[in-house]
Amino acid sequence: MFASDFSPATADGTILNREQFVSEMMSDSRKAIPPVHVSVKLVRIRVDGETTNAWWSKKTYYSVKAANGATQQLRYPQRFESQLTRVSGKWVTHALIYPAHATR
Repeated sequence: MFASDFSPATADGTILNREQFVSEMMSDSRKAIPPVHVSVKLVRIRVDGETTNAWWSKKTYYSVKAANGATQQLRYPQRFESQLTRVSGKWVTHALIYPAHATR
């Protein structure tokens, strides 16, 4: 669940709104050839009353078609941070910060 002021940041520091974030994710996911495997691990969490910061490690494995028609296997590791606030007893995501780079 995203908060009304959800504001993820891209690797270059650009701040997106919810609609831009979902659009980016949908666009990226359409390029992959199934199956796509994603593993996410919580690395660290810091809770301070009604707010928390969580640091995550994520690896995505997928394939894409190259311009020459060949299939390329890609591995995309990421570390990112999420900022959450407790609202009516539920944790709501306010921001995701993705400093990420793709590797083969």
